[in-house]
Amino acid sequence: MSQHARIAPAETTPTQDQAIEELKRALQHFTARPDSPNGRFFLAIIAVLEAQNRALDRMPRTLNDTLLMLQTERRSIEHALGDGVEAARALHSINEKMVEGRVLDVISKVFSSMEPEVGRRAKLIADRYQWRSTGLIVFWAAMLILGGFVLGRLP
Repeated sequence: MSQHARIAPAETTPTQDQAIEELKRALQHFTARPDSPNGRFFLAIIAVLEAQNRALDRMPRTLNDTLLMLQTERRSIEHALGDGVEAARALHSINEKMVEGRVLDVISKVFSSMEPEVGRRAKLIADRYQWRSTGLIVFWAAMLILGGFVLGRLP
């Protein structure tokens, strides 16, 4: 027989838990002190792998829960879209000219009622800006006068 025929069948790949246990055994043979830098490095790798295993074990359940939630949300959206289509059909039957007239009336009433308040707020904003500008001018003028006074008194 050829050399290829004599090759032993491939071993089955170990599970993740088995691989972590094998890594722990390798750590014991690799370093005599687990508190050495190499030992801490291996312990950190083992901790990461164990955390990854826990996350991977939870992943199918989480994905199934997410799929169920998305399917429920999809059905809800489809229902809302159906309601929207029905509402659009109902609105289409309403006289558009009447709606336009009503909307324009409502908008004009809203704007006319808001006009005094908008003017008052604009005046408050302008006054605030003016006071801030005046305050900055007074501050810098005082700083210049004080600086001139101090520098003028130096020998």
